[in-house]
Amino acid sequence: VGLTGGLATGKSSVSQLLRKKGFSVIDADRKAKEVLEKGTEAYSDVVNYFGKQVLGPDQEINRAELAKRVFNSTLDREQLEKIVHPRIQKSVASDRQYLQDQGLQ
Repeated sequence: VGLTGGLATGKSSVSQLLRKKGFSVIDADRKAKEVLEKGTEAYSDVVNYFGKQVLGPDQEINRAELAKRVFNSTLDREQLEKIVHPRIQKSVASDRQYLQDQGLQ
């Protein structure tokens, strides 16, 4: 099952309900945060492309600042997508394979 929707449409609520019913849930939003954590390749690529201005005081990526940049520039948005989308897809595929190997769905 793929679950999509905009902000505040209930995706998290439905995911919680599915988990309570025993279903495995792979959360792509969570994956997007994970691939941008400090120390990852994507983190380095984002900092190299966008500069240290997108870092907060804790040296983590300031997602609000990054959002300002990418929502005001098609080129920047496309570059961010090139950096993160393949890594998110790889992580989701890895989780799917693990679940299949475990006989889970």
